[in-house]
Amino acid sequence: MKNHKMHDNPIEKEDYLLTHRQTSYDLLRIFAALAVIMIHVSGGYINNHEIGLTNHLLMVMLNTVSRFSVPCFFMLSGAFVLNNDKNANARYFYGKSIISVGILTVIFTLFYSAYGLAKGALSVINGVPYTLLIPILWDIFRGRSAYHMWYMSVLLVLYLAVPYIVRTRKSISNKALCTSAVVILLLGCLNAYTSTYEIVWSVGNVFNYLGFFLLGCCIKRNVKKTNNAVAAICIVAGLLIGLVAGYLQHVIIWQNATQIDNLLKLNTYHNAFTVVESLLLFYGVVKMRIHRCSVVERVAGYTFFIYLIHIRTQGRAEQLLGALVPQINLTLKVVVTCILTFAISLVVAIFFTSIGRLINEKTNLIQKILKLFKLDEKQPQDESVG
Repeated sequence: MKNHKMHDNPIEKEDYLLTHRQTSYDLLRIFAALAVIMIHVSGGYINNHEIGLTNHLLMVMLNTVSRFSVPCFFMLSGAFVLNNDKNANARYFYGKSIISVGILTVIFTLFYSAYGLAKGALSVINGVPYTLLIPILWDIFRGRSAYHMWYMSVLLVLYLAVPYIVRTRKSISNKALCTSAVVILLLGCLNAYTSTYEIVWSVGNVFNYLGFFLLGCCIKRNVKKTNNAVAAICIVAGLLIGLVAGYLQHVIIWQNATQIDNLLKLNTYHNAFTVVESLLLFYGVVKMRIHRCSVVERVAGYTFFIYLIHIRTQGRAEQLLGALVPQINLTLKVVVTCILTFAISLVVAIFFTSIGRLINEKTNLIQKILKLFKLDEKQPQDESVG
């Protein structure tokens, strides 16, 4: 019997590796979404000394080690949108962006602002000054209709630059691209350490995350071979660095060492520990080769919506857990709440995504929006950019 080797054909081998690495990216999306939820669930305890030394240590370590999530989300976006040559066509890319990012951002901005806007409008009608309405309008303007919506504002501005970044990437060498990405990341970290921005979509704040966006592209382009041993080493090393940062942050908070806290800024996404942790985890994921899993792919497809809705489902998860298990260890409570929040958010995401698809099938709404802005989500026939 003839012994056939799998993937002797170079094209089949390339497809095989690409498919398997795609699954690893999907896993990162899921764990990054869980990590964002963990930051928000554990965040309520990190300045609470009454929970005790051990609980405080665990809360802070869980919170700090999870901060890889946002940098990895930016790297994931850059890895895919900046490596697609078709995105050099602005009309094509902006058409996709309105569907994937723009519409959801508008919907959730209105969702999180609706109650406040209605309350503020009623107060004005009843003769009360604009004291309730103005702060809400200001939060909408500066990109913080809810505390996690800042990410969407930054992502939208980065997406505006994508066609021009892709054109630049195509016109320079790989070495120049990677060098520029590293320099921009370092400058972004320095800028984040020395500056604060009230408006989250301001150029300075967006620049802080541009380096992660570019490095996602560079790492994906330059890692040609998978190696699970190297991947495991990178992932474990990254998590250990995050845990060390968490321990240091615990000591700083417990001892009220404000000056050291201001120096290290371990609760940010641009401190040295989080940056190195994020890069190691992302590199490890790119090097990873795992078998394709349709469940992982499907769940990963909803992580964007899960990120947007989770701050509302978190409260429901806490109530459900409290009703089912009134007495529970704090650390276990936080972990289970995180998982429950993700699960409830997933169910909500599936439900509303299905409704959205039905509405679009009946009304052709997306096509009408694209036509209004003279955009086209279809692939361009001529991929050259004039």
